[in-house]
Amino acid sequence: MSITSSHKVPPQYHGVLRSVPSPRHVVVVGGGLAGAAAATVLAERGATCTVVEPLDYLGGRAGAWTDTLSDGTEFHQDRGFHAFFRQYYNLRNWLRRIDPSLGLLNELPDYPVIAPDGTTETFAYVPTDPILNFVGLINGSTTFKWRHLLRANIKVGLSMVAYQGEPTFAKWDQMTAKEYLDKVHLPRKARAMLFDVFAHSFFNPEEEMSAAEMIQYFHFYFMGNPEGLAFDMLDQPLSEGIWAPFETYLAARGVDFAMNTAVTSLEQRQDGSATGSSWLAHLAPTGDGGRSTSIEADAVVLAANVHGVKDIVAASPGLGTAAWRSDIAALEATSPYAVLRVWMDGDVGQDRAPFVSVADAGILDSVGLYHRLAEPEALWAAKTGGSVIEMHAYAVPKALEAHPDRVEAQLFEGLQGLYPEVRSLNEVDRRFHMMQDCPAFPVGQFDRRPRIETPVDSLVMAGDYCWVPIPCGLMERAVASGFLAANCLLSRWNVRGETLWSVPPRGIFASVLT
Repeated sequence: MSITSSHKVPPQYHGVLRSVPSPRHVVVVGGGLAGAAAATVLAERGATCTVVEPLDYLGGRAGAWTDTLSDGTEFHQDRGFHAFFRQYYNLRNWLRRIDPSLGLLNELPDYPVIAPDGTTETFAYVPTDPILNFVGLINGSTTFKWRHLLRANIKVGLSMVAYQGEPTFAKWDQMTAKEYLDKVHLPRKARAMLFDVFAHSFFNPEEEMSAAEMIQYFHFYFMGNPEGLAFDMLDQPLSEGIWAPFETYLAARGVDFAMNTAVTSLEQRQDGSATGSSWLAHLAPTGDGGRSTSIEADAVVLAANVHGVKDIVAASPGLGTAAWRSDIAALEATSPYAVLRVWMDGDVGQDRAPFVSVADAGILDSVGLYHRLAEPEALWAAKTGGSVIEMHAYAVPKALEAHPDRVEAQLFEGLQGLYPEVRSLNEVDRRFHMMQDCPAFPVGQFDRRPRIETPVDSLVMAGDYCWVPIPCGLMERAVASGFLAANCLLSRWNVRGETLWSVPPRGIFASVLT
């Protein structure tokens, strides 16, 4: 098996027909990436879909909403910078529905890691081929040298290049990511600049996150990734670049959208109904006006976030088995993450990178110069002579969870410590958001993670908290799970599903260290 190319994933679900042979209606619960990916595949195969979304915009954590600055400028606020890595094969194939050439994505050649003391790590020089990438990283690193390997725990560290899927979780799921990195015994500065920063970007604190989950991320994003560390980005708002054209694309294929609407519970009809439908989805408005109602369906894709899934299952007596319901109830959201965006009357130094990850700067994990990343902010900056700067805290410490004002203040203080020139600028406007809806991956919970299939044939799940049989994470896992959920339903109707692609599913040392 080649380790330098993407791989077609053998189908889990088989079908022969190109489209559904008789009318099928599917309720898709959630309009984020997972739900939209599932609705895309189902609608393309001739099923009719209703996407039910509690918010007034699509995209979930990858969505954006409209706001207005104090000077009257309308802008689109999102949930923080989104990196479209080259190994996001399934996400990219989904995006090709609205942009076959993927011209909406633009390369960001480098995203350095910086610290307040001036230490910098960059990845632009790192080769793309596995193993060579590790060699190149050490050769060019300012904090991690070959001599450090003499003091490292090589036996533990090699597990990063020996990912095996479920066997890796069987071995490492009982250990936290922090305990794992402690065992590798890395130099403090190298760990902070290269490993801690990487672990933070998955929104789970090291002290709570499963080591096995982190090893999978290392494999997917670096050790087993044949595409390199570069990524692409949108230079326009997510709402305009992705979701507006996708809403048009899906509506043209018969998809209906119930926005500002929540599924409150699901009712399975054991003996069928007059129309032959198997499900009733009970709905309630989340905005002003409207009334509670129900819609019938032949199948359901449960693609809500962690909070939504737990609430729906808890309010649906008798749904699934007791064990499955218990596993859903055990799902957790991880620590809150925070986003602070400020509009300033001047700019930071021209030598500042458009996007950086940050080490050793308190809760500040990354900084994005949006006026150098996105067209609307660039136009505002050109008009005013100002700048638009965004700060992220990926996993707010527990001591600060009840103090968003302190989180906001510490993010800005971190920016000032990192970019001292900000102190001489005046603030024009700001927006701060702190949310807690990313999934947690705690130790010892792998066996309880939701799978795509459920105990009920016509009910499937999708979301980045689901286990999928290929290494992936974040947006890519959400889309892959949506594809698999659609494929699972289609196979019940003997319809062929969507082809999935993956980085090599096993690390290059997996056989040696088995």
